Amino acid sequence: MPHGHPKGFRWTTPTERFWKHVRITDACWEWTGYCMPVMNHPERRGHGQMRIDARAVLVHRFSWALHHGLIIPTTLLVCHHCDNPPCVRPDHLFLGTHKDNSQDAKHKGRLVPPPYGYHHLRLSLIPCRVAPV
Repeated sequence: MPHGHPKGFRWTTPTERFWKHVRITDACWEWTGYCMPVMNHPERRGHGQMRIDARAVLVHRFSWALHHGLIIPTTLLVCHHCDNPPCVRPDHLFLGTHKDNSQDAKHKGRLVPPPYGYHHLRLSLIPCRVAPV
C-alpha cells in the first residue's frame, strides 16, 4: 500500500473547515463541531474549538476575526450578546475585557454570588453537630 494521502485528497483551509461545522438558523449560527464541556452541566455545550496548525482555537474568536478581518488582541475576549457559547454568528459577538464580560453577565442576571456560611459547598462543620466550646 503506498504511503501518503488517497488520490484526490486535498488539504482544506481553516475557513473551509469552519463553515463545514456551522448550522445557520434565524437566531444563532450553531457550531456543530467539538464543543468544550460545561462544568456541572453535561447537557449543555460550551465554546466550540477547532485545530489550526496543531493549536486549539476557539471558534467564536475565529468567526469574529474572519468576519471583521482583524486580529483580536490577546487582552480582549470575544463575548456573546446571545449568551449561547456555541454561537458563531458575527452580529451576536462583541469584543470586550474581562470586566466588560462580567458586567454583561451581571446585567443579564447570570452572575450569581457565591454561597456563604451554611450554604457553602465546602462546608465541613455543620453548626448543629459542633459541640459548644
